[in-house]
Amino acid sequence: MKTRDIITERTYLNTEVLKYVKKRHKEWHPDLDYIVMDHEYWDLDRIPLSMVKVVDDDISSDDPYNRIIDINPDHVDDIYKQDIESKPIVIDHDGVVIDGNHRAVKAKKLGLTHIPAYYPIKDDINEDSPDTPAGSQSEDLNLGKLYLCRCLKRLGLDKFKKVYALGSWYGSIAQYILDQNINAKSIVLIDIDPKNTAYVEQNRLNERVHAVTADCNQVKLDSGPKILVVNTSTNDIPGQAWFDNIAPGTYVALQGRDQQWDNKENLYQTIESFDSAFPLSETYCLSEMPLTCAEGTEYNRFTKIGRK
Repeated sequence: MKTRDIITERTYLNTEVLKYVKKRHKEWHPDLDYIVMDHEYWDLDRIPLSMVKVVDDDISSDDPYNRIIDINPDHVDDIYKQDIESKPIVIDHDGVVIDGNHRAVKAKKLGLTHIPAYYPIKDDINEDSPDTPAGSQSEDLNLGKLYLCRCLKRLGLDKFKKVYALGSWYGSIAQYILDQNINAKSIVLIDIDPKNTAYVEQNRLNERVHAVTADCNQVKLDSGPKILVVNTSTNDIPGQAWFDNIAPGTYVALQGRDQQWDNKENLYQTIESFDSAFPLSETYCLSEMPLTCAEGTEYNRFTKIGRK
């Protein structure tokens, strides 16, 4: 199997990131905890160094958190490339380094273009989007869809002729595709329940969005390198004919979850079994995100993005 910048790291809670920062910084002051704790979820990924506000290595820099940032040239000299790769920096939304200024400076000196980093997930979904049934817009489902679309954007998978969303329910995934600028000439939302597709048609978000009432296991999909098939409901669709029907070379973005032992359709309740169930020729992202559903159950949502 070929891989390209495979993401094996999961999404982290703020408490985990803060623990990481404090382990790296023995002198960390509790008054600074808010910098991390204000953001509940954090991603760990390889990011362009251009996103990072790298401090000059020979001067003290102004800091939005009123810290004194002094770069020690001797410390920078003692940092090796493997230190940068094995110890991710931590940045905020604006690219300000919370932990790892010296490693960022060394990365710039080495001419690196991408480095591993923790950064906060910011839910900036358009609040003016039309209302949809509450069940399909719970906080955990929204966060999962936002994460998936941001992964696509981050991987450069954002230009398609057609995007299919299988098991689309009330079609909320379309709003995230549009808001995150995943460009597609056509977004086709497929669901077996006519009540759901009728809702989508009555509340159409965009002239490019269309709803189709069909069994995902029987529908015929277009094929080719400009096609993306999204399925955030793999745990609720019986069988795998829908996956078998996806042509080789097609891009796919899938999500599933665990902690559904009473759901006979959910056969893949570990990230390992989820990964094995949907083999791809190229895998670009494989991750899990801890969430809490509306009923209060804690679970992990799995994400897999790649090419069949």
